[in-house]
Amino acid sequence: MVLFHGHTFDTQQWDKNIEELPQNHRVIRNDMRGYGKSEMAEEGSHFLHATDLNKLLDSLRIEKPHIVGLSLGAIVATDFMALYPERD
Repeated sequence: MVLFHGHTFDTQQWDKNIEELPQNHRVIRNDMRGYGKSEMAEEGSHFLHATDLNKLLDSLRIEKPHIVGLSLGAIVATDFMALYPERD
């Protein structure tokens, strides 16, 4: 399960929820680019948070994630599903 935070937030948004999630599932939360402890995007560069998510999942060898998003995180989840339907 991948948790995506909303705009102006970071992974801390999920602090109160993380303990309630199933203990037998892998739960991942990371700061989207430009939020929290992540690196800032280079000025003038173009990127998609959904592409960043795809790279993260590749590096963790996760083929078909369950994605939970709030606000901006929900937009990222929707973009991800549209761009990478094979991972649904």
